[in-house]
Amino acid sequence: MTAHTPLEDRSAAPPTESSSDDSASDQPPSLDDLEADELIRCCNPGFEFLTWYYELDSDGSVLTYHCFDDFEVSTDTDREQADKSIEHENVTATIVTRETLEALQGGDA
Repeated sequence: MTAHTPLEDRSAAPPTESSSDDSASDQPPSLDDLEADELIRCCNPGFEFLTWYYELDSDGSVLTYHCFDDFEVSTDTDREQADKSIEHENVTATIVTRETLEALQGGDA
């Protein structure tokens, strides 16, 4: 696992010169890729309002924050469900910082 710097949205990071293997960039992120204060944002591009976030708790439990629940934390998702959701062909998944979620939870939007 390579170390990486948290970005607001890693999908916005420019490609590096050394990344010649395009197949790796086609792979969705994994919960195992997350560092401290990072989450995976999932979005259905056909319904941009449909957004949810996953993170791992310190004990390895999946925490979910869904737009339908005003981004309040839920512990009802198991790891297999989260992995399938992240990897689904109709879902765009990116690693984002905690501030991205906190802005939605505390924002007036």
